[in-house]
Amino acid sequence: VAGLSGGAIFTISQNNISVSNCDFYKNKATINGGGAVYVSINGRISIDQSTFTENEGQFGGAILNSLNVITKVNRSVFTLCDADYGGAIYTNDNSMLEVDSSSFLQNTGIYGAAIHFDNNADFTASSCTFSENNASGPGGAIFTGSNIDANLTDCIFSANNADNGHTVWVDNNSDFSFVRCRFENN
Repeated sequence: VAGLSGGAIFTISQNNISVSNCDFYKNKATINGGGAVYVSINGRISIDQSTFTENEGQFGGAILNSLNVITKVNRSVFTLCDADYGGAIYTNDNSMLEVDSSSFLQNTGIYGAAIHFDNNADFTASSCTFSENNASGPGGAIFTGSNIDANLTDCIFSANNADNGHTVWVDNNSDFSFVRCRFENN
């Protein structure tokens, strides 16, 4: 349990982190976020074939990316993570999130049960599954704030729920592209 951020990994200021074949289980950031991982200020992180299960934080139950961060996630699974903003991942302030062949399952949050974006973030997802995520506010799977550029290809959204009924919430001056995505039972 971290008192502020990054229950397992905390990094700021131009660090490059590589994570492969790791399990993050029940990590918690009690005040800020990134229950398992916190990356900030020009940081870079690459995550491959890892699992994030039952992690908690106020911003990003599993991962918090902030201030010009580049995050790449490949072949990983996020399950039962919880945060007010982005049950699994929170990304903001000119940061970029790229996710490939990963799954977001049964995560919970208020704004974006799986992923939450804010303030000029870029998002690319391909061959991802968003299933049974539940938000008590908007964005059963994804919530975006202002100025988000997103491209999603070959993604599946199934059985996600938000109290206001939206699987993907897109707000203020954002550009979203969905190519060959499937939405079912949301």
